[in-house]
Amino acid sequence: MDVEATHPLAEEIKRNIKTIKAGGKTLDLYWVKAHVGVLGNERADALAKEAALKIKRRADYDRCPVSFVKRQLREDTVDEWNRRYKTETTASSTKLFFPDAAEAYRIVRKIEMSAINTQLLTGHGGVAEYLHRFKCRENPTCPCDAQGMKAECNLNPCEVLEMFTVGRRGEQRNSGVCAEDIHWRQLDRRLRAIEQPAWTVSTGQSRWRQCAKSACRCDAVHRSLNCWRAGLVTLTPDIIVPADLHTIDLGTNKLRTLHKTTFKEMRSVTELDMFDNHLEYLPATIFDSLINLRILRLQRNYLEEIDSETFRWAKKLFHVDLSNNLLHTLPERLFSNNSFLETLDISNNQIVYIPSDTFIGLDSILTLDLSRNKILRIENGTFPLKKLQVLKLSENKISNITDNAFKNLLSLETLLLFKNKLKKIPPKLFHNLHCLTFLDLSNNNLITFTGLEFQNLLLLRHLDLKENFLTQIPNNTFANCTNLETLDISKNKLRYLNESTFRGLDKLVSLVLSENQLYEVHFMTFSTLKNLTTLYIDNNMFPSLPSRTLDYMPKLENVKLSNNPWHCDCHALYISAWVRLNEMKIWDYSPTCISPWYLEGHFLKKLKFPELCSGQWASMVNLSPRLPMQQLLALNVTVNRKPQGSIEDAHDIPEDQWEAI
Repeated sequence: MDVEATHPLAEEIKRNIKTIKAGGKTLDLYWVKAHVGVLGNERADALAKEAALKIKRRADYDRCPVSFVKRQLREDTVDEWNRRYKTETTASSTKLFFPDAAEAYRIVRKIEMSAINTQLLTGHGGVAEYLHRFKCRENPTCPCDAQGMKAECNLNPCEVLEMFTVGRRGEQRNSGVCAEDIHWRQLDRRLRAIEQPAWTVSTGQSRWRQCAKSACRCDAVHRSLNCWRAGLVTLTPDIIVPADLHTIDLGTNKLRTLHKTTFKEMRSVTELDMFDNHLEYLPATIFDSLINLRILRLQRNYLEEIDSETFRWAKKLFHVDLSNNLLHTLPERLFSNNSFLETLDISNNQIVYIPSDTFIGLDSILTLDLSRNKILRIENGTFPLKKLQVLKLSENKISNITDNAFKNLLSLETLLLFKNKLKKIPPKLFHNLHCLTFLDLSNNNLITFTGLEFQNLLLLRHLDLKENFLTQIPNNTFANCTNLETLDISKNKLRYLNESTFRGLDKLVSLVLSENQLYEVHFMTFSTLKNLTTLYIDNNMFPSLPSRTLDYMPKLENVKLSNNPWHCDCHALYISAWVRLNEMKIWDYSPTCISPWYLEGHFLKKLKFPELCSGQWASMVNLSPRLPMQQLLALNVTVNRKPQGSIEDAHDIPEDQWEAI
């Protein structure tokens, strides 16, 4: 009770208390919570409602305090102001900032007005010239300037933002950084959250019956509240919800914000869904009562910020989904109390920078998704997550990762870095990732490797390097990746593959080299790939392949050779014969000749010795002239299934090893 209150009713109550105490009696006052099933209080509420609805008479008490009169006058004045503001054709520039005068009144009265502020809000002064400079306005003069003179204006963006901020002006100006975290929109959202109504949380015996009267579906057996697609814009007090709920579904509504007491006393809730709403702001203490919350879904909203204290009491969180929002940063130590959290999805936001202390406390985290953001850099200490198994950083703008950024990820199995702007990989970046099995570095700007990047990835099974700018691969780059099964280096700028490029890849099953600029390959390049089943070398610059190049892969099943500029002369004898003998292994379509002109468009598989070596076979193959010319021309030569040397050394092959067809 406020002993300093001067309200007439309060004065009368204080006089009655003094009279009772003067009579030698003791008076005790108790606060009784409303609408929780207290028999006397419920009876008093019922009688009051009955009297208000049925008894038609003048109020016994018709006096009111001065504050009430002032508030009523202020509200009436603002309403009239708002009516005129909306109907008049003036103030068009101001209406761009504040479409509603009542909303403008709540915000502008908290702003320290200045000359720049007034110019910006009204469109007068130098703002017209400023907008004209950036092609946003046709006329650089002020509308009220009869002489048509331009007013000079040099607006500082930080000063403009400061107009809509509260506190610490000196600090912001000295730092030289525009304080977007206290932009006027945040102030507006916080004010709206304070004014937001809240539903009624009940512990009474009739709570489930009362809950059933709302637009939501209540299930007393499973202790669930389902308001999915209920068309909710606000949670009004007439919605009565039981305090002992286990699951709450508020998904797919139109909620913009919630009052901080919305979930007060709901200690039994384990699952909360608020996805697909219009949530722009959450009060810092909104989840403080949800001490048993395990699953929280907030995806597909409009959240721009999360307070560092938001999850401090939700210590049992297991899964949090904040994806598809507008978060531009994450506060430090946001999850410091969430040691049981295992999956965290913050994908598809606007995050540019991650403070080094953001993920401290996530001792049990297994999956972290930061994909589809705008992250520019990953620094040392960003991920102190020793149990993390899956890290998704794809589709960001990462151009730099420091050497020890992944040092603590001792259990990491999957790392996705595709669609970033990496130009190089620090040689020791992956050295501590001994458990890594899946690594995707595709769609970056990688130019070359040092050969040390993958030397500690002994368990790596899948490596994707496609769509980069790799021009070469150093010797033995993959030598220690003995468990690698799939390797994709397509859509790069590789020109040559040497003998030891794929050394050590004994378990490799799939190798994709499509859409490079490969024109030459050593005939032993694929000699260690005994388990390879899929090989794509299509869309390159191969005019031919050395003899025996494809003969060292006994398990080969799918091959792509098309869209290479095959030059059909004696050098193509090997590839022509191989295609003819392994036609069922060609995955796309049979390769054709590009040159010489008289064989252009012909299928390689249909060309034999006379067509490929006509007129120039003797000088190219260097065959011994022991046989007459006509007898040699009558031979149709194909590749031997167990050749003894390359096509360049064909003169060393005895005559009886050539097969005549």
